[in-house]
Amino acid sequence: MRFIVFLICFIFIYQVSFPQTIEEITLDSTNHYMIVENDTLPFVMSKVERLVYTKLQIDTMVYSFDSLPCPSFYRFENKIFNYYDANCKKQGVWIEEVIGRIWKGKYIEGKKEGIWKTIDKKNAEDYYEIKLFKDNVMTWSKIFYPNHLQKSYVTWERADSYYIQSIKRWYENGKPKEQYKCKLNGESKYYLPLKVYEIDTAYEWFESGQLKYIAIHKGSKKNYTYFYENGNIQINTICGVLGKNTRQITHYYESGNIKAINYFLATKKNYNKKIGIWEYYDEYKNLIKKVIYKKGKEKKTVYFDDMKK
Repeated sequence: MRFIVFLICFIFIYQVSFPQTIEEITLDSTNHYMIVENDTLPFVMSKVERLVYTKLQIDTMVYSFDSLPCPSFYRFENKIFNYYDANCKKQGVWIEEVIGRIWKGKYIEGKKEGIWKTIDKKNAEDYYEIKLFKDNVMTWSKIFYPNHLQKSYVTWERADSYYIQSIKRWYENGKPKEQYKCKLNGESKYYLPLKVYEIDTAYEWFESGQLKYIAIHKGSKKNYTYFYENGNIQINTICGVLGKNTRQITHYYESGNIKAINYFLATKKNYNKKIGIWEYYDEYKNLIKKVIYKKGKEKKTVYFDDMKK
């Protein structure tokens, strides 16, 4: 009895003092198997695999094979993963390397489902990125800084023939950096920041926490304002001042005084065509110049005496 107690204590002390080395994940022939007529055999690929991109996702890659022995699987720490069923569909827990990152998540009938996380080579979460999939479509993504504070949060929402992508980003100190929406084309995979074109309100902040930019979109009207870090307005744009399809852009000195007032057409055909009377001021609020534009061309320039106070 004493010997058994001694043996148990020895094993416990040994495990605490000399912890077992965690095996690194390997995706090679040493732990890759296939099932042939109910026999488990080392995996053999008869033809070279080729890399292809999925149609609905930007940064997710899948492997496609000319000839794939199915079922097949990998074994790591006595657990089965990367399992292809008899119909060559991905099932269960998978570990995949995509653009230098190792991802771990679940497939159901060949489609990604639920939470996918980046992990390190020892199968531990590395707190870099987390994604949620529903029926093989990504619905949100979170990326983190090395200090584990959140860096970004992106969501996708289907809207007719495209996706609405909502984006929030933070500085490494935890303060907000920007927030806006994008229009993500389902075919070309390119997106247009809607803070420039349309839909909703967009914000950007300095790392200090001071508001840097705000854009308000109401139909065809797109009003936006840039700020200096001291809180004063740097640039302010207002639509409709000289008519329905016009924009007024006012520039300011860092002191808060007006620097220039400009006008543009805002139609698709004549976007940014200069119109109206442009005014320029010095830092002391004195009008120093006027430029008259007609149909995008400069017609007349008038200079004023510089009368500083």
